[in-house]
Order: sequence, then C-alpha cells, then structure tokens
Amino acid sequence: MSSTRLAPRCLTRILPQSLLGRKLANSCRRCEFNIQRLPAELLAEIFTHCLPAEHERAEPKIFAAPLNVAGVCSYWRQLALSLPHLWSCFDVLQYFPFTDEFTELALTDAWLDRSQNAPLSFSFGVGVDKKKRDFERELFDVSFFFLCEQLLKHQCRWKRVSICYSDNMVTNFMGDFKLAMTEMTLLEDLHLHFPTDRVSPTVDLSHSPRLKSLCLSGKFSLSFGGVALENLKFIDLDINQFLPDGSLSLIDGLFVILQSAPRLEEFYATVPGDVASTDETVDIHLESLQVLGLSFFLADHTAVRSLLDRLTLPSLVEFNLAIELMHPIELHLPENVSFGIADFLGRSRAPLTHFALQAPAVRAGETLACLRLCPRLKSLALVDLFFSNFQMLDIITRLTLHCDDASESLFPELEILEFTARQLPNMYREFSSMLVSRWAVGIGARRYLREVRLREKDTWFVREGPAKRYIEKGLRVTSLNDLPGLKLIDRLLS
Repeated sequence: MSSTRLAPRCLTRILPQSLLGRKLANSCRRCEFNIQRLPAELLAEIFTHCLPAEHERAEPKIFAAPLNVAGVCSYWRQLALSLPHLWSCFDVLQYFPFTDEFTELALTDAWLDRSQNAPLSFSFGVGVDKKKRDFERELFDVSFFFLCEQLLKHQCRWKRVSICYSDNMVTNFMGDFKLAMTEMTLLEDLHLHFPTDRVSPTVDLSHSPRLKSLCLSGKFSLSFGGVALENLKFIDLDINQFLPDGSLSLIDGLFVILQSAPRLEEFYATVPGDVASTDETVDIHLESLQVLGLSFFLADHTAVRSLLDRLTLPSLVEFNLAIELMHPIELHLPENVSFGIADFLGRSRAPLTHFALQAPAVRAGETLACLRLCPRLKSLALVDLFFSNFQMLDIITRLTLHCDDASESLFPELEILEFTARQLPNMYREFSSMLVSRWAVGIGARRYLREVRLREKDTWFVREGPAKRYIEKGLRVTSLNDLPGLKLIDRLLS
C-alpha cells in the first residue's frame, strides 16, 4: 500500500478528531496543493524563470532547471517535456579525464530531442591535460567529434553558439576532421576556437542574415557569398586563412569581411605574416565603426600600411594597434619610413578618445604626428617605445601641461596614461614633472589625470620623485603586473 493511502490513517490516530485534523487528513488523500491548482500556462512561465540567465552557465544538472522542475512529479515532468524552449539552451563543458564520455552524448541527445524545433543556444568547451598519453587524448577526441556531429545536424536551429577546442588536443585521430557550417539561418552569435591545423572548419555565412557577433580563432575557410550582413556589429578574428579558394591574401580577406559588414561597430583582428594587400582599388568607408583593434604578428611596415591606407573610419573613438616585427632590423628603420598610421587618422578625422600603440618600429615623428591628430584623448597607451633620448624627452615635454598656454600641450583632458619605454629610467624626473603638471594644474582647476600605468620597475622611482606628494593625495600609479587584463610581455626590448 502506498504511503499516500497510509497517511490519512496515521494522521487520524495522531491528531484529535477536530475540524483541523479532518482537513489535514482529507488534503493528504486528495493530494491537492495550491500550486497544483495553477494553470499550465502559469506553471510554464514559472519554469521559464527558473532557467539560468543568458550570462550564466546552463550545464545539465539535477538540481538546476529544467531537470529539477521536471523531477517533482509526473504532471510537472509532462509539462516540462512539452515546452521545447526549456531544453533549447545548454552548456557542455568537458575536462579530461572523465569517467563516462557517453553521458555527455546522452545528455546532448536528450536536450536536442526535447528542444524539438526551438532555436538552439549552447556552448561546447573541451580541455585536456597535454601531459596525458597520446592514446588517452585520442579517446577523448572520440567524444568531441561525436558531439560535434550531433550538433552539426541541427545547425539550421543554431542561434547563439560557442565551440572551443583545446590548444592541447592535437592528435592524429581520424586525420583532418572537417566541420561544415553552411546552413545557419537563425544564427545570431558565433564563437569558434580551433587553434590547430588538423581541424579546418568551413564557415559559410551567406545564409545567416541575423548574425550580430562573430568570433573566430584558428584556421578557417570563411565565406560571405557576396551578401551584406546588415545586423553584424561585432567581429573578433585570430585566423590564419580566409576564403575557400585561397586566392586572397590575409589582408585582402579582411577587406572582404569589412565590406560584408556595412554597419559594423567593433572590429578586432590578429594578422599573421607580412603579406601585403594586392588590391589597390579597395576603399573601405565604415560610418558606424567605433572600436578598431589590430595586432600584426611577424609583419613589416608594408603589410600594415596596405591595410590602413584603405580604411576611413569617421566615427572611430577607440584605436588599439600592436605591431610585432618580422625582422629586428626594422627597429632601425629610417625616420621617413611610415606605417600609415598618421595618414589613416588624418583621413578619418575621427573623435578619438582612446589610443593605444605598441609598435617599437614606429618612428618618433610618426608617433608625434598621430598624437597631434587626437586632441581629445581620455586614455593613452604608448608601449615599448624605441626612441633616442632626445626624441623621448620631446615626447615627454609635449605631454607636459602648460597652464599659461594650453595650445602647446597635448590632451589637456587626459585621464589615463600608460607609458613604457627603454629610456624612461633616464628621465624619471622629467616624467614625474609631467605628471605633476597634469595633476596639480589641470584646466579650470579640474584634475583630469587620475591614473598612470607603468612597469613594476618604474613605479618605485616615480612614487619617490616630485609626484610623491600628489600620489598621496589621490593620483594612482599602477603597476602593469597588477592588471591581468592589460599585462604586457616585453618580448623585444628585454
């Protein structure tokens, strides 16, 4: 006999024969609670609000929705299984070793089946210890590939997708694994991380008109099919190959991407190699682009210039440029050799407020020309400068604020300054005096400068110099080592 039928008898023996006792006994018999009287529509809404928020992890767990609400009773389970959107968002995070890879396959199958035709939002991340033996890592690859095959069958339902393949998962299992993503009609956000040559995804976005955000890292065959993606606002690329035919250089491939996103607002790209553009007729004019971040890896000045010479960005407010040279000899380029940075800024005439330059090969003349074109900077980062002592002193003098003639000073409203240079230890006093001029004087008695970021070895000398009194009053001097997101590795000048 079930415990539900026994409950009234037990309660009758324990409780007195009162109205309250009879009501309690009868309620157990009927198993009617207030929450069970709620309409199915209202319960469905409650179930929806139990789901994790978009920014939270949605790993399948028995104590989290939708599994926890589906396990209360048969009625709730039937209702939960009849709501596809409850099962349309999930995260699969794997870390080797794990006990049963088929559990992940079964969970993914269950979520895909229960979501029916609802748009899918998921993240699939894997990681593995590179110290593991090769056959163990290859067994782990089996699960990864099977899961990918499951998810690819439903790519027509993809909405927000993130797939990250570990840097250490480089084995010979199944040779080159092909991932073809070509029918993503509902896609809004796509993040793919495949830092290995053995996985070469093919991404065709010609059927993804709703795409808003695109992040790719690895070796990709990328195609837009000549279609302009009007909703695409954000792009972050760290890739080694563009387009299936391979006939375009990396920079020409970037032009194709920029032309396919006429309303782009943020664009970040890491460009490897020294291959310059071969198309001199391209002219990219993007009215909506506000943030541009370019990192050239093992490049030369011709590759950088071939990209910047084609760009006009009149709405740009933040520009970050890093250039790692292919040949150390380019640290000693003639003063008249230009990377095209000043020409780009002058042509765009943008209201730039944030500018970061990490490029030892850029000469002092071009650096100063760039600074003069950005009079309203709020944040400035000059990293790994490689100037003579005279040129460095000239830059520091230009940054010094003159209260009697503000027109002679750069960036009177500067708030954050990040500065690293080989010659800085020889000019601590001049640099500290520049900081004092900006914090002690200001414009209209207002102190704009509030933070200075330096290498750890430079912060002590600056704190003990002329700026010490103002540091005690509130001027922040921060070591780059204390800023994980901004930490820089001095590869070239150490």
